[in-house]
Amino acid sequence: LNLLVISCKKEVNITTAPANEILKDSTTGNISNSAAVSENSQNLLPANAQSFLKTHFPEVTTMTISEKTIPIIGKSFEAKLGNGFEIDFNEAGEWHEIDGNSQPIPAVIIPSAINEYLSQQYKDIQVTAIDKENKQIKVELTNSMDLLFDNNGKFLKID
Repeated sequence: LNLLVISCKKEVNITTAPANEILKDSTTGNISNSAAVSENSQNLLPANAQSFLKTHFPEVTTMTISEKTIPIIGKSFEAKLGNGFEIDFNEAGEWHEIDGNSQPIPAVIIPSAINEYLSQQYKDIQVTAIDKENKQIKVELTNSMDLLFDNNGKFLKID
């Protein structure tokens, strides 16, 4: 079995304004769904991804956006935020991986069933990375443990 994976990558550095401004179309003030980044800071990211960043990381002043196209899988986007977070989005703009690089991920982003389990079993430990992968959600904790949950947030095992 031979497998050939080809990826096209487009990367843009944006360092002009807070995320609230970066994620807006400068001509209309609305969140942009532009496919190209121009001098007026229109963004590569799908509208859902832009809204997610504006809601959960409004203080971010710099970011690097990478767009990757992988045959069969389609487009994906990586946002490296100036605060150290790295967030991967699918073509629809839904996050599928968030890495805080040792920083805690805001609890509001974590599915509620997982938050509930963590508050009961790992009271003073926070999530530093979360990854939705093949019908499972992998969570990395500040104590370096990795936990695996199903898509409904039911604990499966320590990974």
